[in-house]
Amino acid sequence: MVTRTPGTPTTSPRRGRWWWYSGVALLVAVVVAAVVMIAARNTDRGGLFDPDNPGPTGAAALSEVIDAHGVDVQVVRTHRALARTRIDSGTTVVVGGIIDTNEAWAPRLLSEVRAARRLVLIEPSSTQLGSLGLPVGTAHTTGTRDTVPARCSTGFVSPSDTVRADDSGYRSFQLDSATECFIDGDAAQLVVLPTAADRPETVVLSGTMLRNDEISRVDNAGVAIRALAPTDRVVWYVPDWTDTPDSGSTAADDDIPDALAPLVLLAGFGLLAAMVWRGRRFGALVVEPLPVVVRSDETTRARGRLYHRSRAADRAAAALRTHTLQKISVTVGLPYDPRSGAPVEAIVDAAAAASGRDPRQIYPLLAGPLPTDDGLVLFARALSDLEKEVRFTP
Repeated sequence: MVTRTPGTPTTSPRRGRWWWYSGVALLVAVVVAAVVMIAARNTDRGGLFDPDNPGPTGAAALSEVIDAHGVDVQVVRTHRALARTRIDSGTTVVVGGIIDTNEAWAPRLLSEVRAARRLVLIEPSSTQLGSLGLPVGTAHTTGTRDTVPARCSTGFVSPSDTVRADDSGYRSFQLDSATECFIDGDAAQLVVLPTAADRPETVVLSGTMLRNDEISRVDNAGVAIRALAPTDRVVWYVPDWTDTPDSGSTAADDDIPDALAPLVLLAGFGLLAAMVWRGRRFGALVVEPLPVVVRSDETTRARGRLYHRSRAADRAAAALRTHTLQKISVTVGLPYDPRSGAPVEAIVDAAAAASGRDPRQIYPLLAGPLPTDDGLVLFARALSDLEKEVRFTP
């Protein structure tokens, strides 16, 4: 036989199970939060010309080939990350997957890449080219050719190179300084702009030659590698929606940590776990046969509590008086309709005769002023006594 001293603590099995359930719920919440954050991060890496996208429209194959040639490829996905990245004359900055931007995007980008060896823009729009101050616009090809030869000579393109032709391309407004390559109609697939005071050497090219499903055709891979990797280090910048600030945004927005959004999401799941842990629970279900029979005295008491809570003593007294008049009228054999408001003198006289009371004592109960809160209990008791006296009169 095991004895327990008064100071020995005890642990309830139910309490132990409750802590176990709480721990499992918290663990599930953390796992779900991690899965959501990973999924949200992976969805950002499935865009067009994305270096981490292995799909047909991505550029993962080109990024891996450049990295395999000994070039360090660093992918950044926000302007805050780009601002924290070291960019010097030994760095090539590639801007791919450019989304809709506003006028504030261009000066922010140029201020970060001014010291780079080369800036490569993958398939920018005419609006973005204008905001960057580049003398280049968009144009359309003839659409009749599958491949197009270079017909130019630059430091990384030879006249014998051939690439996949796109349906659109670019044309320069300053042919004396810019170099156009792979021209079909009025559009070139690649335009090289020399270094200027506010920007490094800039290459504007269409993105078809960089895609995973096109990189192995003709000379696409060679031209892409030579255009994107003239240095030993490549910073591949993929803008996201946070890089298109509203006109009212300030530089203070750059001070927000990148991990803020995942932390907010994790805090939300923690709050949900706390609600499950400390939330109020319903008791066990009780099976009760239907229909449920409620006793009349319980209904009366409940209604009385409602009247008392709402301080409606006059309505309660009127209901009690009407009930008593109906009972007495049935006993003495006189008609009574509470909706008609007919005088009750006849019922008063009949009740006085049946109970042996003076009519002047009965009239205040059945037709006089209604009592207030203090006299409601006495009024109800007097009506009950009168009804009993009339009912049991021989």
